[in-house]
Amino acid sequence: MLIATIEELEQEAMQLQAYLETTMSEQAEEALIRGNDLSAWVARTGKMKADAKYRLNEALQTGLIKQLVEASKAIPNISTKAVNAIVDSACRREHHLYDMIERLNRTATHQLDWCRSVLATAREDRRAQVGINQGRYGQ
Repeated sequence: MLIATIEELEQEAMQLQAYLETTMSEQAEEALIRGNDLSAWVARTGKMKADAKYRLNEALQTGLIKQLVEASKAIPNISTKAVNAIVDSACRREHHLYDMIERLNRTATHQLDWCRSVLATAREDRRAQVGINQGRYGQ
Protein backbone atom coordinates (compact mmCIF):
# COMPACT_ATOMS: atom_id res chain seq x y z
CA MET A 1 0.00 0.00 0.00
CA LEU A 2 1.32 3.39 -0.99
CA ILE A 3 1.33 6.00 1.79
CA ALA A 4 1.28 9.61 0.65
CA THR A 5 4.04 11.98 1.67
CA ILE A 6 3.39 14.99 3.88
CA GLU A 7 3.81 17.25 0.85
CA GLU A 8 1.32 15.24 -1.24
CA LEU A 9 -1.19 15.27 1.61
CA GLU A 10 -0.78 19.00 2.13
CA GLN A 11 -1.28 19.71 -1.58
CA GLU A 12 -4.40 17.55 -1.79
CA ALA A 13 -5.79 18.99 1.45
CA MET A 14 -5.40 22.53 0.08
CA GLN A 15 -7.17 21.50 -3.13
CA LEU A 16 -10.09 20.08 -1.14
CA GLN A 17 -10.12 23.14 1.13
CA ALA A 18 -10.58 25.39 -1.90
CA TYR A 19 -13.35 23.16 -3.25
CA LEU A 20 -15.21 23.11 0.07
CA GLU A 21 -15.00 26.90 0.35
CA THR A 22 -17.01 27.39 -2.84
CA THR A 23 -20.66 28.19 -2.34
CA MET A 24 -23.22 26.04 -4.06
CA SER A 25 -26.63 27.13 -5.26
CA GLU A 26 -29.79 25.29 -4.28
CA GLN A 27 -30.27 23.87 -7.76
CA ALA A 28 -30.91 20.11 -7.71
CA GLU A 29 -28.67 19.44 -10.73
CA GLU A 30 -25.74 21.19 -9.07
CA ALA A 31 -26.42 19.37 -5.78
CA LEU A 32 -26.34 16.04 -7.61
CA ILE A 33 -23.00 16.78 -9.27
CA ARG A 34 -21.50 18.20 -6.08
CA GLY A 35 -22.86 15.27 -4.06
CA ASN A 36 -21.11 12.82 -6.37
CA ASP A 37 -17.86 14.76 -6.02
CA LEU A 38 -18.24 14.98 -2.24
CA SER A 39 -18.88 11.23 -1.96
CA ALA A 40 -15.53 10.63 -3.60
CA TRP A 41 -13.84 13.22 -1.36
CA VAL A 42 -15.28 11.66 1.80
CA ALA A 43 -13.79 8.33 0.76
CA ARG A 44 -10.50 9.94 -0.24
CA THR A 45 -10.15 11.90 3.01
CA GLY A 46 -10.53 8.66 4.93
CA LYS A 47 -7.37 7.39 3.24
CA MET A 48 -5.69 10.78 3.60
CA LYS A 49 -6.47 10.78 7.32
CA ALA A 50 -4.93 7.33 7.72
CA ASP A 51 -1.83 8.42 5.80
CA ALA A 52 -1.52 11.60 7.88
CA LYS A 53 -1.79 9.54 11.08
CA TYR A 54 0.93 7.23 9.75
CA ARG A 55 3.19 10.21 9.04
CA LEU A 56 2.45 11.64 12.50
CA ASN A 57 3.33 8.35 14.17
CA GLU A 58 6.44 8.13 12.01
CA ALA A 59 7.50 11.61 13.18
CA LEU A 60 6.86 10.63 16.79
CA GLN A 61 9.26 7.70 16.38
CA THR A 62 12.19 9.74 15.07
CA GLY A 63 15.44 9.81 16.94
CA LEU A 64 15.04 13.49 17.74
CA ILE A 65 11.76 12.92 19.54
CA LYS A 66 13.18 9.97 21.45
CA GLN A 67 16.15 12.15 22.46
CA LEU A 68 13.79 14.90 23.65
CA VAL A 69 11.89 12.43 25.80
CA GLU A 70 15.10 10.96 27.23
CA ALA A 71 16.56 14.42 27.89
CA SER A 72 13.39 15.49 29.67
CA LYS A 73 13.81 12.61 32.13
CA ALA A 74 16.98 14.30 33.36
CA ILE A 75 15.07 17.47 34.27
CA PRO A 76 13.85 17.26 37.84
CA ASN A 77 10.12 17.65 38.41
CA ILE A 78 9.18 17.94 34.73
CA SER A 79 5.61 16.86 34.18
CA THR A 80 4.40 14.40 31.59
CA LYS A 81 2.18 17.16 30.25
CA ALA A 82 5.23 19.37 29.64
CA VAL A 83 7.06 16.55 27.87
CA ASN A 84 4.00 15.87 25.69
CA ALA A 85 3.78 19.58 24.82
CA ILE A 86 7.42 19.55 23.72
CA VAL A 87 6.86 16.44 21.61
CA ASP A 88 3.67 17.88 20.09
CA SER A 89 5.51 21.07 19.25
CA ALA A 90 8.25 19.12 17.49
CA CYS A 91 5.58 17.38 15.37
CA ARG A 92 3.34 20.40 14.83
CA ARG A 93 3.28 20.10 11.03
CA GLU A 94 2.10 16.50 11.20
CA HIS A 95 -0.47 17.30 13.91
CA HIS A 96 -1.79 20.26 11.91
CA LEU A 97 -2.11 18.16 8.75
CA TYR A 98 -3.92 15.35 10.57
CA ASP A 99 -6.32 17.83 12.21
CA MET A 100 -6.93 19.62 8.92
CA ILE A 101 -7.73 16.41 7.04
CA GLU A 102 -10.05 15.28 9.80
CA ARG A 103 -11.93 18.60 9.60
CA LEU A 104 -12.04 18.41 5.80
CA ASN A 105 -13.57 14.94 6.08
CA ARG A 106 -16.24 16.22 8.45
CA THR A 107 -16.95 19.28 6.33
CA ALA A 108 -17.28 17.20 3.17
CA THR A 109 -19.66 14.88 5.03
CA HIS A 110 -21.79 17.81 6.22
CA GLN A 111 -21.89 19.30 2.73
CA LEU A 112 -22.89 15.91 1.32
CA ASP A 113 -25.77 15.81 3.81
CA TRP A 114 -26.79 19.30 2.65
CA CYS A 115 -26.77 18.12 -0.99
CA ARG A 116 -29.07 15.25 0.00
CA SER A 117 -31.42 17.74 1.64
CA VAL A 118 -31.48 19.90 -1.49
CA LEU A 119 -32.25 16.85 -3.62
CA ALA A 120 -34.98 15.67 -1.23
CA THR A 121 -36.59 19.11 -1.27
CA ALA A 122 -36.48 19.21 -5.07
CA ARG A 123 -38.03 15.74 -5.22
CA GLU A 124 -40.85 16.80 -2.89
CA ASP A 125 -41.41 20.00 -4.88
CA ARG A 126 -41.75 17.95 -8.08
CA ARG A 127 -44.20 15.55 -6.42
CA ALA A 128 -46.28 18.45 -5.16
CA GLN A 129 -46.22 20.08 -8.60
CA VAL A 130 -47.34 16.84 -10.25
CA GLY A 131 -50.16 16.54 -7.70
CA ILE A 132 -51.32 20.09 -8.37
CA ASN A 133 -51.23 19.60 -12.13
CA GLN A 134 -53.11 16.30 -11.92
CA GLY A 135 -55.77 17.95 -9.77
CA ARG A 136 -56.32 20.73 -12.33
CA TYR A 137 -56.35 18.67 -15.46
CA GLY A 138 -57.58 15.37 -14.09
CA GLN A 139 -61.11 16.60 -13.45
